[in-house]
Amino acid sequence: MAARENQGLQIALIIFVMLTIVLSVTTYIFFDNWKKGKDELAGARNSLQTKTSEEAKAINERNELVVFLGHTPEEKHEEVKTKAHETLAKYALFSSKEVRDKIADFPKLATELANVIKAKDAENSGLNDKANKTEADMKTALDKLEGQKKALDGKLAELSKANTDEAAKYAAERTKWDEYKKNAEGAIQAKNAAVIAEADGRAGDSKKWTKEKADLLAVIAMQRKQLERLGDPQPTLTDGRVISVDEKTQIVYVNIGSADNLRRRVSFSVYDKSTNDTANAVKKGAIEIIEVIDAKHSKGRILENSVSDPILPGDLIESQLWYPGKTQKFALAGLIDFNDDRVSDSAALSDRIRASGGEVVAQVTERGLYTGQISSDTAFLILGKQPDERSDPKLIKAWNDINADAKRFAVPTITLDKFLEKIGYTPAPEQTGKPNNRVLNGGIPVPRDNPGEVANPNFRPRTPPAAGTNGAF
Repeated sequence: MAARENQGLQIALIIFVMLTIVLSVTTYIFFDNWKKGKDELAGARNSLQTKTSEEAKAINERNELVVFLGHTPEEKHEEVKTKAHETLAKYALFSSKEVRDKIADFPKLATELANVIKAKDAENSGLNDKANKTEADMKTALDKLEGQKKALDGKLAELSKANTDEAAKYAAERTKWDEYKKNAEGAIQAKNAAVIAEADGRAGDSKKWTKEKADLLAVIAMQRKQLERLGDPQPTLTDGRVISVDEKTQIVYVNIGSADNLRRRVSFSVYDKSTNDTANAVKKGAIEIIEVIDAKHSKGRILENSVSDPILPGDLIESQLWYPGKTQKFALAGLIDFNDDRVSDSAALSDRIRASGGEVVAQVTERGLYTGQISSDTAFLILGKQPDERSDPKLIKAWNDINADAKRFAVPTITLDKFLEKIGYTPAPEQTGKPNNRVLNGGIPVPRDNPGEVANPNFRPRTPPAAGTNGAF
């Protein structure tokens, strides 16, 4: 029995040892597999974190790119792609599908746009060269016209001096000038057509050329008027003549009237009947029209006369304020002061111009305001006292601007003193302090034999509106 029990214990021990060995091997295998699984899980987790980080980075980069392209991160890929293609098609500036397909990405679009810009730069360079050439041609044309103007001015002066010649001599001169007029008008028309064609071809390029064209046409129009005057068979170098004089009442009658659009209050300077050139002659007196009698006769009163050289029948009358059948246009600049009292008489001069049928179209006020506009049909720019370096810069600029415009439109300038002399202006005695036989008391005729007696009680002195006292001079 004991042997069987020992055998049983041995068998049990052997089985126990074998189970122990099997369990140990199994435990080792499971532990090794668990460790490998744990390492693989840790690796998978690290890989997942890496993938997650890369995915987040990719998403951020995608969102940045989408925003850079002008979209929002919420937009889907297909929407962004569709809009990107629409943008490419829009800014590629091409219409055909083949070309749009060629511009498949933004670098290619940038390249194509750069090529377009380069081509446009070359085209602009060519246009600039053409503009510079055109400017040079215009300057040459203006210089040529200026030379023609000077030549015409010289010929006009010669014709004025030759006006006293007999009809036969004038007829010969007129034949000569008719031929000259024909040639000059042909040249002007040809130049005008060339200028218009050139200006029309470049109408959209620059406002500067449009302005220069208008100025040039204005100068051409003025030259044409001068040519027409040269071709006039009976040019008017003076406005009229004195028909008769009544010394007692200081009344004169002249040979101009309603047919010449004459009106009351127009004053004239009087020149000796032998005067050939009133522009440089010294006046002998002054008259003012008080009644327009009929088409060719008017009545006037003597404003200024001389005992030694009285106004006589046949004497010439002239006024820069008046022109037969035409409204004279004037511009004013500087301090308009009739009597050197440093008070502006601009309102009085404007009133006298309007009363004579004229018009003030441009003016530089004492405050430096440039109003109105000079044009080629402006008769004169009347210059008062010029501002000095102490004057308001605004006033100095306005003075320079209106003088530049007068030069540009070939408008002649005349000083205030010369203009007043040429319109027959006579100051009142209280303005001059010289109540002699050349000046009337308050604008009323005074007989020479009795200075205290009024010759004609119907005459009433006219006083111009008072000027302001806040001038800038």
